[in-house]
Amino acid sequence: MITPASIRRRRTLAALALAAVGLLPTACSAPGPASETAAPDPGTGHLHGLGVDPADNAVYAAGHLGVFRLSGGTAERVADRYQDTMGFTVTGPHTFLASGHPSPADPELRSPHLGLVRSTDAGRTWQKVSAEGEADFHALVRAGSALYGYDSQSGRVWAGADDGRSWDKRARLPLLDLAAHNSRPQQVWAATGTGLLRGDHGAATFQPVTGAPAAVAVEENARERDGAGSPR
Repeated sequence: MITPASIRRRRTLAALALAAVGLLPTACSAPGPASETAAPDPGTGHLHGLGVDPADNAVYAAGHLGVFRLSGGTAERVADRYQDTMGFTVTGPHTFLASGHPSPADPELRSPHLGLVRSTDAGRTWQKVSAEGEADFHALVRAGSALYGYDSQSGRVWAGADDGRSWDKRARLPLLDLAAHNSRPQQVWAATGTGLLRGDHGAATFQPVTGAPAAVAVEENARERDGAGSPR
């Protein structure tokens, strides 16, 4: 379970990760004797997400050109994969969820839209879960047993059941990020770039939050004493 303390730790580590990402063009060059002639690793491309693996507190960066493990100011490409990894989120030890688009070098991922994919070995391999060829989730968030995804193809928030094996399409709206918390899984926050929205009843409806800033990212922070939630 993700706790408020783990969320704060994730923010701290993610901030450190941003500095490490700046080293990607040099840190990821092909090593060994062939490096004089081999093309350098292109790095992440633009970033889609950051996450912390609770198994070992390792920080991972997911980008347009793959997933990287960040450590000590360097970045290591995971399993030599180059898939466009969108909606990246860590849901447990070594367990990641994502969406996006496959690399031509990944023969098992041939559809233009990955739908929902899951890794249980920290990004080394990915398994198809659902909506392959249909959904392109630009945001994914897990809250208790609830799973929410924003599909850029339909423009809707999807609510997942059975660990994302089946979906119910909910509200249609443009957004950039989603947030929810284990303590209140039916309440969902959406950052739109021009404001903040609060969704109730499992993202069935959304209402603007008065006075909220023009947020491009949002994360739920549960107060430890009373369980009430507030977006950040």
